Amino acid sequence: MNKKDFQSLLKGTKELGQMLRGEIPPAREFIYEVNTAKLENESGPVWAICISDKDDALIPLKMYEVRPFPDGNYVHVRDEEGEAFICPKDWFIFISLPKEVEDALKKVA
Repeated sequence: MNKKDFQSLLKGTKELGQMLRGEIPPAREFIYEVNTAKLENESGPVWAICISDKDDALIPLKMYEVRPFPDGNYVHVRDEEGEAFICPKDWFIFISLPKEVEDALKKVA
């Protein structure tokens, strides 16, 4: 890779980080229709255990709070340092917890 291409890639990577942190607005937006009836049925975040070692940011056998996407194939999850990821749903086993446990976990998460 030549120096000019590397500098361009580096600049784009830094801008992406700023966008993800909300420091700058995205350069463009994509608008798509979402089935709102399905979203209303979503109960919000759920707990899941990571069963994949395909991403170094996630720890296998660790429990994460995840948000399923409406399409049902992906989840939104944050790693140990708060970085957001979109991962395949099959990287996790979803679990049910008693309300008292969920409430306690929300206080420390």
